[in-house]
Amino acid sequence: MSEAGRGNTNRLWRHEVYARDQYTCQHCGDHRGGNLHAHHLKPWADFPSLRFEVSNGLTLCKPCHIKIHQGVIVL
Repeated sequence: MSEAGRGNTNRLWRHEVYARDQYTCQHCGDHRGGNLHAHHLKPWADFPSLRFEVSNGLTLCKPCHIKIHQGVIVL
């Protein structure tokens, strides 16, 4: 897949994850626009076949997303 195609697919995946989660952080409940990230439950690099599966995504706010990657929050 080309870079442009992957970017469009990733954008669509992200918006599908947000919509499923009602544009709300699934950890703390934050729903401010511009503050949300789509997190891959199974890592992007390790599970290429799951990269664009909506079931492998979770909507998080930026602070919660950072804390997950720091190991402060465990899902």
